Amino acid sequence: MPNPILSCSSWALAGLAFGSVVPAQWTSRGPSPASDCVAAAYDEARAVTVAVFRTGPLDVQTWEWNGTAWTHNAAAGSPGIVQDDGIALMYDPVGHRVLAVVAEGPGSNGGWLFAYGGQAWVGMAPAQPRPPGSNAIAAAFDTQRGVVVAYVNGQTWEWNGVGWTLAVASSLPGDLRRARMVYDPLQQHCLLIGGRPGSEPWLNAITWQWNGAAWTAGPASSLTQRVQHGATFDGVGGRPMRYGGSTEGMPLYQWFADSAVLDAGVWGDQVGVPTGAPMAMLGSHLAADLARGRVVLVGAETWELVRPTPASFARFGAGCAGLGGVPQLDLAAGRMAWLGHDLGLRVSTLGAAGFAAVAFGLSNTTYGGAALPAPLPGTVGCDLLVGLDVMQVALTSGGTAEFTLPVPVGTFAAGFEFFAQAAVPDPGNPLGLVVSHGVRIVVGTR
Repeated sequence: MPNPILSCSSWALAGLAFGSVVPAQWTSRGPSPASDCVAAAYDEARAVTVAVFRTGPLDVQTWEWNGTAWTHNAAAGSPGIVQDDGIALMYDPVGHRVLAVVAEGPGSNGGWLFAYGGQAWVGMAPAQPRPPGSNAIAAAFDTQRGVVVAYVNGQTWEWNGVGWTLAVASSLPGDLRRARMVYDPLQQHCLLIGGRPGSEPWLNAITWQWNGAAWTAGPASSLTQRVQHGATFDGVGGRPMRYGGSTEGMPLYQWFADSAVLDAGVWGDQVGVPTGAPMAMLGSHLAADLARGRVVLVGAETWELVRPTPASFARFGAGCAGLGGVPQLDLAAGRMAWLGHDLGLRVSTLGAAGFAAVAFGLSNTTYGGAALPAPLPGTVGCDLLVGLDVMQVALTSGGTAEFTLPVPVGTFAAGFEFFAQAAVPDPGNPLGLVVSHGVRIVVGTR
């Protein structure tokens, strides 16, 4: 049967019209809480950007940006005493939390991790072996393999949630300092961007790629010959992105206020550059806000890359638990609902279920004349959060099930909104099934 959510007639009935795509532009949101931002990451579970600022030699503060205002979490404590380039923040979709990987933790030991879920930073002291202590680290979370990848002192380490493993003792790309690492879920590899090779008088122009087994040299570009730059995977636009940075005196001390994206293996200039305040962007960091469809730039000032018709993906409501826990509904391989592309969804079943189902609805407030959310009869603590307009079922493999939905090419579909919720068999709940939280999905341009 035709899919009423993704058919052309449904897009038209939504009242959407054909039109041209307007380029994204940077927009100032005012001063940041402090001038020295040392790291930032988007917390998908709570839909806020988490940033760590250094406000003194021994003073580190945690702030959260909700798209409107900054809020200081005075009870958060500190993810160690951090230096510039000595910490990397990332979102952990397995633990549904923000992780801080610190180059040199308490006692000058390397490999420290801190977890943050909105309350306080919790330190996780790793056992040996672990990365060496250092004053710089680049790290990212590989969502395909469920591991943290860290590059420190020319060594590649991976953390699987329990312990560290030295993946490559000595290999290319060498001892790159002050580089940035991002994970590209579409290409399923980590990217090491920029940096300076040890004490050499030049900057790295090669974007190195780590696939979990080996490093390979990717595209070379003068646009990535930077240190103190911001980098992220722009999950809204589906591309790795670099902002600003400096040459650090190699050969001339120059600061930049430009942005670039890696598209089809080539680095190119990003349309829309903040003007009038390039010096305010020193040591800036980037985070992709998936719920609001924007990229957040945090430096001395806060900026946002605003798209008129962005794709977005945001959680709402809560799931219910069975013997296998609460099922999770997330993006698969970072595939947002972009025009002309396939939306990818992944259900983590957390148990031995052989299949999972996803319900797609045109509303999360009413269905069949009844108000939503509504308790699911025969269950304990389970609510129906979305309409049951379309159902899809997929077999599980390795505890997960993946779903693919094609999105039309025409710009008439941009801005179309729908909702989804997953269900998984589980004998731990009386009805024999449990459900996930809901997600709000908006179709947009890249």
